[in-house]
Amino acid sequence: MNTRPPRRRPPSQLLFLSLFAACHATPDRTAEHLDEVEHRLQALEVTQSMQWQLAEQLQLGAAQPESPATAELLGRLAALVAALEAAPSGRFAVEATAHPAGDAPASDRAVIEALRRALSVAERRRAIAIENLANSRTPGYHRRVPVVAECVDKATGMVLPMLCGIDAVHATGALTMTERSLDVALDGDGWLVVTAPGGTPRLSRAGNLQIDAYGRIVTGQGMLLTPVITVPNDTLEVSIDPEGRVSGRTARDADTATQFGRIRLARVPSCSPTPIDAGTYALPNGVEPLFGWPGDPGFALLKQGFLEGSNVQRTNELIELQLIAADITTLRRTLAAHGVYVR
Repeated sequence: MNTRPPRRRPPSQLLFLSLFAACHATPDRTAEHLDEVEHRLQALEVTQSMQWQLAEQLQLGAAQPESPATAELLGRLAALVAALEAAPSGRFAVEATAHPAGDAPASDRAVIEALRRALSVAERRRAIAIENLANSRTPGYHRRVPVVAECVDKATGMVLPMLCGIDAVHATGALTMTERSLDVALDGDGWLVVTAPGGTPRLSRAGNLQIDAYGRIVTGQGMLLTPVITVPNDTLEVSIDPEGRVSGRTARDADTATQFGRIRLARVPSCSPTPIDAGTYALPNGVEPLFGWPGDPGFALLKQGFLEGSNVQRTNELIELQLIAADITTLRRTLAAHGVYVR
């Protein structure tokens, strides 16, 4: 087998070959400053066999008819090597051909803006996946899903993602026994009806109930159950039956159970509630829910001493984060090819 004798190439040829390899992979990428190029050369550690292979590709490309893009690329590289060989110290300043986004031609600006919008969508998807992971142990939390549609950008003709909204997967999470008297899980369809600060109605599946300073039953986030249920201060124990009746014995009448109120549920059969924050949802404008008591036809029964967990699958979210990270990396590299560097 014939082998070529090893031959040491001058730094200018190494730089030329490495730049050709990088630009050949992304023809539209413009020249970079020499400091960054030399840093990348040290990291790449181009081998002697790779140098010969690149040289052969360069000679073959020169012998064959060139496309306009290839001709422009080779012209830029030739000028770069000439400037390198003319510099006595081996270092020189290259005038970058990449323009700031504001100074780029109109067509390039349209591409840059389209890519930035796509990057914004990817970063929003990542934020939602991180939110899902952070709430994987939040009672009653339902996984959020970004609603993404592919649209053709009129200015560039590129097919790019567009965020149309955020939906939720309303599958019931696993029920966990806690044996706490104020923990309640909905075993079936329906929502707890709560009131947010300011009087805004909300829906929730988070059954980790509490008693506030005024004796009222509230959610773990401090939102009042609707209708309001007040527990006397001298209550010895609280019982919640499957049909939502809240009762208990008080110190004044320890032998008799007193009913303090009843938990009401709501159903939204025609649409999906809109996620607001961890565990609470709002009704879309103009939508009226159906109200009922636990155990009524179509409504869940309550299970005291249980909590409905989050329906987030951590493994799925981690995989989703990896896919999103790959999309973000691709978009950032494409923007960098147009002279726009995004952290």
